[in-house]
This record gives sequence, C-alpha cells and structure tokens, in this order.
Amino acid sequence: MSTAAVLVLAYFLGTIPTAVVVSRLASRGTVDIRAAGSGNPGALNTLGVHGAKWGAVVLLIDIGKAALACVIA
Repeated sequence: MSTAAVLVLAYFLGTIPTAVVVSRLASRGTVDIRAAGSGNPGALNTLGVHGAKWGAVVLLIDIGKAALACVIA
C-alpha cells in the first residue's frame, strides 16, 4: 500500500467520532454526548453519561482504531 493511501486511511480512522456513535446507540438517539456531561465527546464523558459499560466500549474502540492505524503504517 502506498504511503499516501496509508496516511489517508489512518486519518479517516481518526475522524470517526466513536463516542458520538456509541452514545447514539446507547441512548437510541436521544442523547448527544457533545451536549451532555462535560460536552467532550470521549470515553470519560461517555462513562459519566451512559455508565461503565458504554465508556469501556468507546475506550476499546478508540484503542483499536489507534492500533489499526499503527499496524497499517
């Protein structure tokens, strides 16, 4: 895979807003994580708003995205 393709793929992996997607799934679309809690769309805010299960899901997916970006590089 070319360097440019790897950079583009890694960039797009990083732009997926995991906490926003998981929050929508957890609340069936009723909670926007960017407007709830601290307003930061991340694992810690998801933990506070939706609980440990959903916070862990966001954290693990974010770690997986970072690991995948490293593997393809």
